[in-house]
This record gives sequence, C-alpha cells and structure tokens, in this order.
Amino acid sequence: MLGFENNRSLLRIYSIIIFVTGVLGLIGSLILHNSISSFNFKSHFPYSDSKHLKITCDKKNKFCKNILIPNKISLLDKCSKKHFRIKVRLNDEKYPGGYEAYIEQLLKNSFESLTNQKITIEPYIFREINKSCIKNFEIYWLYKFFPYPFEKINQVKKNINYISATGSNTVNPFFYGETSISNIAKRYPVNYFFKTLMFALSITLFLYWGKFNTIFNLIEKNKRTELFYFFGLISAVSLFFHIFFLGVIFETQLFNKIKSFFIVFFIFFEILAQIILTLRLYKIKEITFNFFNLKILKLKIYFITIVSVLSVFAIYIIRVTETNFENIFEWNFFTFLLFFYFLTFIMIKKNQISIHPPPKTL
Repeated sequence: MLGFENNRSLLRIYSIIIFVTGVLGLIGSLILHNSISSFNFKSHFPYSDSKHLKITCDKKNKFCKNILIPNKISLLDKCSKKHFRIKVRLNDEKYPGGYEAYIEQLLKNSFESLTNQKITIEPYIFREINKSCIKNFEIYWLYKFFPYPFEKINQVKKNINYISATGSNTVNPFFYGETSISNIAKRYPVNYFFKTLMFALSITLFLYWGKFNTIFNLIEKNKRTELFYFFGLISAVSLFFHIFFLGVIFETQLFNKIKSFFIVFFIFFEILAQIILTLRLYKIKEITFNFFNLKILKLKIYFITIVSVLSVFAIYIIRVTETNFENIFEWNFFTFLLFFYFLTFIMIKKNQISIHPPPKTL
C-alpha cells in the first residue's frame, strides 16, 4: 500500500509538471517574443531636450564616436521627448552619404580620412514628439518604480545575437499562424527560456513513463518492462534531441534531414505509448477502481482517439513548407497534446488506494 501511495503521488506530480512546463514553454516563449519585438523605447543622442548645440568632431573626442556610439547603453529615461535627427557636415558641406555613412565610418574606426578636416554634428528637431522616448508614455510611471525589466529588454535588443522572428510586430500564431514554434523558439533570447523548460519536460517524461511501469509491476506483481514504457522512452529521447539541435544548421544536408526526424519520432512514439497505456489501464479498471477515476479514463480514450487522427496530419505538415494554416495547426496541436498529462493528473485519485475488486452485491 505504501508503495502504491508513493508512486501515485509522484505520478500526479510528474503529470502536472509536464503539463505546466509544456504550456509555459509554448505560451511563455510567445509572450517573451512579443514583449521584446514590440519594445520600441530607445535613448538617442541628444540625451535631453536641452542639448541642441553644434559639436566639433576631432581627434580629442574620437570624431564624436563616443558621443554618437557610446560604449555603455544609455538608460531609457535619458532620452529627449522631442524627436531629433543629426546633421553631419564636412568642411561646412553635407557629409557624403549623410549621418548613416558617417556612423558606418566610425564603426570601422576609419579616422585617417577625417584628420585635418572640419567635421561638425548638430541635432535638429525632426518631430515634436519622440515615439521611442519612454517619458512620452503613461508606462513611464512603472519604469520609474521598477526600471530593471525595461532596461533588460533594451539590452537584449542591442545584443548582436538578437534577431526577431517577426520584426517589430506582435503575433498570435494560435489564430493567424504568422510563424512556427521553432522559428520563435530557436532565436536569442527565447531559446534559453524555451530550451530550459523543454529539457526539463523531456527529463520528466522519463520519470513519468517509468513511474507508470512501476505501478503496473506492483499491480500485476511482476518486474517486466511494459511496451508503453519502451515507446515512451523513445519519445522522450526524441524530444530531448530535437530541442538540443533546435537552431543548429549542419553543413551536411543529410544531418539536417536526420535532425528533422526527431520531432516526427517524438509525435509517433508519444501517441503510440499513450494508446497502449490507455488501453492497458482500461483493461484492468476493475482492479484499480480506487486508483483511477474511470470517467476520466474513458475521456482519455476519446481524447487519444482524436489526437491519433490529428497526429497523422501533424506529421505530414512538419515535413512540408510551412504556411499560415500549418502554423496554426502546429501551435494548437502541441498545446492540445499536453492536456493528456493534465487528464492523467485529475484521473489519479488522492484517496487511499485499494487494489481489491469492489464487493459484490446480492
């Protein structure tokens, strides 16, 4: 009895961990992506509305490089409420190529051609309201109270590794399918968040299938390895390697094709393991009536039937070019699949377990 109780408790814990971790990984990654992509607050030179002066650029100030391209990212509230642009003049004439060309030359540290030249920069008002200055928005009160998340996102967007999957637009792929799961999950910094949760999920899957195998051994008083346990482990391993290689591009095309099969193996063996497990549970329902909620068990049978049909389509769309409809299906399918573990969580009863059949009535 004690062994049953311990395994029952652990199985409920593993089930809810898989569900919560999976949903958080998918939806959390989407929220994180949208939060960063839509974040358009910046701090520009001049860093306040009072600094409108013309500045001479020479060797002493590295031709204004430290002013225009500061080594340290300026705080977001060091911005001007008005939208300024910069005039760059060479010997009192417009700099060839304008401001962008001058910045490009500074980034290359190409100062030889600038020596002995008269170079000046001068800000001028382009618009009365700077739409990238946080001080012009109501959210500024929150920034003053808690600036850390705002500054952290600003640092992320300045990082050379950051490339948004959808530009500056927010997306809702559950309804519109603008992008795939992998396109968001493989990019910095979402990849750290997504991969950490998915690695935790794949490890918990090992524990989940192992615990169900142990429970069947206790019920049937044997030490055999159940078939669903074997298929469940294959699905967990496949998910682990899919996440491990997510975003990795091999020079050899063969390796890229092999990599793409991991997610297919995960879906196939996951569904196969769930089918076998559900049927085995239903077969011994008379023995475990105090262990499982039979109504939920029947619901799982209907659920796995629907998922089995959908998985055929899921495996197909993974192998072809992505479209908006396929992305919609992908996001909703993998979220829907996670509810199998939530059903397991609510199926397992909390009360003391008896493995004896119910008493017969006259």
